[in-house]
Amino acid sequence: MAGQLFFELLNPAIAAVLTATFLLLWWSKPTQKHLLLLGIAFLCYGLAFVANDFLDEFEGPGLRIAVNCLFLGAVLSACVSALMRVRARVPVLAFVTTCAICAVFFYRYLLVVPSVEGRIYTVNTGFAVLSAVTGWLLIRAGIRSSVDRLFVAVTIFLFAIAVVRPTATLFKALDVNSSGSVHGSAYWATVQAVTPLLAILIALTFLVAAAAQMLNELRTEVDQDYLTGILNRRGFESKVATALKCTAPAPLSSALMLADIDNFKQINDTFGHAVGDQVIAGVGRVLALHGAADFVGRTGGEEFALFYHQTRRHDLLEYAERVRSELDRARITGLPDDYPVTISIGIHTRHQSEQLSAMMASADRSLYKAKQAGKNRAVIAPIPLSTVAGRRL
Repeated sequence: MAGQLFFELLNPAIAAVLTATFLLLWWSKPTQKHLLLLGIAFLCYGLAFVANDFLDEFEGPGLRIAVNCLFLGAVLSACVSALMRVRARVPVLAFVTTCAICAVFFYRYLLVVPSVEGRIYTVNTGFAVLSAVTGWLLIRAGIRSSVDRLFVAVTIFLFAIAVVRPTATLFKALDVNSSGSVHGSAYWATVQAVTPLLAILIALTFLVAAAAQMLNELRTEVDQDYLTGILNRRGFESKVATALKCTAPAPLSSALMLADIDNFKQINDTFGHAVGDQVIAGVGRVLALHGAADFVGRTGGEEFALFYHQTRRHDLLEYAERVRSELDRARITGLPDDYPVTISIGIHTRHQSEQLSAMMASADRSLYKAKQAGKNRAVIAPIPLSTVAGRRL
């Protein structure tokens, strides 16, 4: 008796904790709508067990319909939540059709041709279809991380449970108490025992995904420049170092462009540092939108860097000219409309297996030449000649 009471209380208790957990997570991050839906899924799961195990005095068709609707709602909400997390298309028509067919057959086996086994097969078939469709759509959305694989594995596990348990009843391995209420049968005992494990597994999967997303957001903040929204020096160098490990196919090559705001000290001295920050932010936006680079970063006070993994040498001056032209048309808060904001640009195309430090040094020399030549221009480093042995001349 005590053991039975324990299992009857276990599922509602777990459901209450998980419901509160995911609703609080959604409350702290209201843009994550899938967390709200998951909280609703656990709420439905808990209410289904409460209704089935503690409302015996209301036993009848109405209670059976309510319990199974809650279970179906829990599975459906969890499946939709998993799809929403990866922004996959939710197959509304397929899900609604599945639920409608389940409802028709459940009604048949409840009132027209009463059959406990028929209701079990109907509900579990619905679970199997929902989990199979969800797993397939998650795979189609793309497996980009171990967290995505974990979600697919959970849908496979849910599908397996939905198939194995009714199969066991079909071969009389599980008693369903056909002559009375399924409550108290061997089948229901397996539901009470296995469902907490499944609920905890689903919750842990979503919590792992939430933690991974939080870590990515923190990593992005660490690598992002607070003023411009583009990469900071650390983030830029990290991403470029990774990209340089992959050699660009000929005749393409990697390239680096350094840009420095001309006469920036004069802007600060004349209009103040707040306007200077607006200028930095404005230049950063123009470079990010019109520089056509793979990575754009702010590497110093008023200095920016643009990295091109696969580009042609003659395209680089075109990119530089486009940036200067767009900057000439840009309007920056705090500056007079006719006040010119210009940049000088130094460009270097990668030679053989140069590292980023060597590329930066060469681009910086070209930038210095652009400043010496009168500013507001781009200078590209010459291609180094090499001997047969590969040493530079």
